[in-house]
Amino acid sequence: MLNILLIGTIIFLFSFSWFKEAVTEIFKKDLEADDSKSHRSYLLKIFFFDYVICVLGVAFTGILFLVIFNIFQYLQETYL
Repeated sequence: MLNILLIGTIIFLFSFSWFKEAVTEIFKKDLEADDSKSHRSYLLKIFFFDYVICVLGVAFTGILFLVIFNIFQYLQETYL
């Protein structure tokens, strides 16, 4: 069961990091266009927001995989 939780975690982190790569490219273009402003507070907010999404996403994706596994295990025991 722990393996399923880890698989859900890896899948979520992979998809989220792929999404963040695209957002980073867009943000780099915005930084190059506007050099006069300080973006540290904005980047700090993004960091904390992404951290919360990662923690919740890993937990809920792992829980979702475990629930699906338990449903299929129940169906297998009941009908086979």
